[in-house]
Amino acid sequence: EAPTDGEGRAGAVLELGLGPVELEASAPQEGLKARAKLRIVDYREEVVRLFNQEFSESQDRFKATRPDLTARELYEALKEGTPREAHQHLWEMVQLFEEAKYSLHPIDRSHYTRYIRASQQYRRALSGEES
Repeated sequence: EAPTDGEGRAGAVLELGLGPVELEASAPQEGLKARAKLRIVDYREEVVRLFNQEFSESQDRFKATRPDLTARELYEALKEGTPREAHQHLWEMVQLFEEAKYSLHPIDRSHYTRYIRASQQYRRALSGEES
């Protein structure tokens, strides 16, 4: 139950841990109800996880890759078998991964969204749908 202001708006501050969360809000007198499923992440950990996931899958697709390659070695190996349009997106993914994995400065939402965007553009370029 959250208190409402003079215009009927309610607000609440929640402290949630990492992982999946389901939020529900309702206004029974108006017959309104909403539900949202969220996953709370640490941006640094998520960029590293997504990179590792994406490129562990690439070992099946690209025979030149191995699990012991560094991110830059992986970039060089993948460049050989990917369209030129994919290279800049792959390079951005590598740079963001290295920043998340090895730097000491904060990794925030902008890093995460840049990684997601680069990953999507990389996959589009691989499938020939570069925009």
